[in-house]
Amino acid sequence: MPILFNLFHLGRTNRIVWLFFVINIFFSGFIGWFSRKYELSFYNLVIFPVIFVVSVFIKYGRYGYFLAGIYLVLSILIYFLFEKEK
Repeated sequence: MPILFNLFHLGRTNRIVWLFFVINIFFSGFIGWFSRKYELSFYNLVIFPVIFVVSVFIKYGRYGYFLAGIYLVLSILIYFLFEKEK
């Protein structure tokens, strides 16, 4: 995604808003829904936030920890929102 944002010459603020807030929030919600629908382990919800923390720590700094917590909480909420199909 960052390469795609560079092609459209989006500024740093737009990149952070779109990538960290909009796209990643939808993705974390999708992971929660996908894990529930296909009856994957609850621990699969932790994979995305951990990868996010490692990648953000390397490139951007420490504020990514809070966003990873938001992604994890959102995935868990959506995971428990949808019941298993019977």
